[in-house]
Amino acid sequence: MTLPAGLAVTGPDVAVGDLNTGTIFHFRISGSSGTEVGTTPLVGAEYALFQFAVNRGRVIADVNDASSGAAESFHYPLGGSAIRSITVQQPVGVAISLAPSKSERR
Repeated sequence: MTLPAGLAVTGPDVAVGDLNTGTIFHFRISGSSGTEVGTTPLVGAEYALFQFAVNRGRVIADVNDASSGAAESFHYPLGGSAIRSITVQQPVGVAISLAPSKSERR
């Protein structure tokens, strides 16, 4: 990892993004130390991955380089190329807001 960017707790692991490589690194924490247990490469996010959010087998990332920007969805933890992309001008963060379930709406 060269330049940490973004952090998410994903069950037993902590996910930390790397701005330069566009990769999310997974660490298993024990006590006061962590061990790398996997990676999620996000194709097209090299030098552009700033923040991300993980939910239900997807990672949403703000992919922002000098000429363009997008909020992109990738498979998680597999990674690869973006599944969906929304072009926006210089995104600076992401959040996931879940709709209430049918039982919560009543």
